[in-house]
Amino acid sequence: MLVLAGFSLGMSGMPVFPEILSCAYENGFEEGLSLLGLVSGLFSAIWSLGSFVGPTLGGFLDDKLGFEWAAAMQDPVVETCWAQSKKELIFYQVKRSWKFLPFQAETQLLVTNLEA
Repeated sequence: MLVLAGFSLGMSGMPVFPEILSCAYENGFEEGLSLLGLVSGLFSAIWSLGSFVGPTLGGFLDDKLGFEWAAAMQDPVVETCWAQSKKELIFYQVKRSWKFLPFQAETQLLVTNLEA
């Protein structure tokens, strides 16, 4: 079980840390050890909150509804998270590729002329 937890932390932590740091830099935080500590603490707090809320809520639902219904209730949550992640990934890829299109300036000029 610890191997799975370590693997999932590595898979989720590696892309999240640089993204949080870049958001912090964009919002005016100064680069330094204090910012790295802040980001690390924020990530650890949210990770620990999930490690607490998940089993607590799962145990509560198991007691109140039974295992079958508690397990069935998790499926829509997982599917919603999966769909949202896929939507965000596609949006990020389109937004990122849009920067490199050669006709972006022409499109911006066209949109500006249409708004006027």
